[in-house]
Amino acid sequence: LEKSPDDRFESAHDLARMLRAVSDTGEVPTVFPTRPKRRRWLRPAVAAAGIAIAAVAGWKLLNLQPAGIPEVRHIVVLPFEAAGDDPESRFLAAGLAETVADGLTIMEHETRGATWVVPPSPRLTLEEARKTHNVTIGVRGVFNSGVEWVGLNLELVDAASGRTLVRRSLDESVRNLPRLLKDPLRMVWELLGFEATPTALEELDEFSTNTVTSCRAYISGRGRLSTAGGEEELEAAVASLEQAVEEDPGYAPARIVLARAFARLFELTRQERWKERAVAEAEYAIGLDDDAAAPYRVLGTLHGIAGESQLELKAHRLAAARAKTAEPFWALGRAAINAGEFEEAEAALQTAINRRPDCFDVHDRLGRLYLQMGRYDAAANEFR
Repeated sequence: LEKSPDDRFESAHDLARMLRAVSDTGEVPTVFPTRPKRRRWLRPAVAAAGIAIAAVAGWKLLNLQPAGIPEVRHIVVLPFEAAGDDPESRFLAAGLAETVADGLTIMEHETRGATWVVPPSPRLTLEEARKTHNVTIGVRGVFNSGVEWVGLNLELVDAASGRTLVRRSLDESVRNLPRLLKDPLRMVWELLGFEATPTALEELDEFSTNTVTSCRAYISGRGRLSTAGGEEELEAAVASLEQAVEEDPGYAPARIVLARAFARLFELTRQERWKERAVAEAEYAIGLDDDAAAPYRVLGTLHGIAGESQLELKAHRLAAARAKTAEPFWALGRAAINAGEFEEAEAALQTAINRRPDCFDVHDRLGRLYLQMGRYDAAANEFR
């Protein structure tokens, strides 16, 4: 009944989620899912095609489920392996796992939280992910390369049984290396039985760069960052990511990951220069695309490391205002708790639950918040 269409629920599905939240807690969340902004640069031809598909598919990924794939799609991307002993191949394998996990977030918001992804972690196994994150599907990969070619073998694994459900392989010339930023993800989409809408494909294009050297440096840098444990390893990740942005200054994903690397160096060393460089890279990424939530989340994380709770909260509010998935609201909830803003934290965590309803972690965090607030019945409902 809201006067402005932007303030209304987009579907009965969204309304059902909110009613479910009220039923569980007895409270009406004050943060509601927001409509994603349309890209100002969306081409008319793509928009027209999108309208045609929207009429049939409702702007969702089309479900073309292969036999044997679980209907409930809670996905973990496991660390990819590298064939052979080449250290650079190991970093490229780890970086590809990260980029596939990033791309699966597109599926999360296209399916309104019915499908969601747990990103790779060096020590996370499929069984642990099933127990702690309630995942149903694992994505595994093996990267291999030669002088003139690169390849990736992908498989989907049933989390309950450990059985391989389906596998595919791709091979590519090193001259077409940037395709590894998109083709593996599109292959996973296909294996999961989903067909991408034009909107999803437009968003996927934003993850890529057309520069071969920038692409390789970015993937390697992501892999180095994901496995780094000390200052020297973090600086090696920074060097690789700096090469990526030098080769393609307008490549926003590389700027964001570079800002994360600087933030980790600041957390480890407490040297102010790393904080300043993290802020500079995040602000550069914001200048490239102010509609993106990721650079604001980096700023929020950075201010949290520095103990600047109000700046942390402000940055996460800006990220949540641009959010397409649950993660920014989850981060906002944590930041609001740190700042003592419990009501805002509750609303943010409820929104995260609405966007990812079957996620253990957010229910657990909201339950612990209710304990802090002395609302024991509500806490018990979340823990149940």
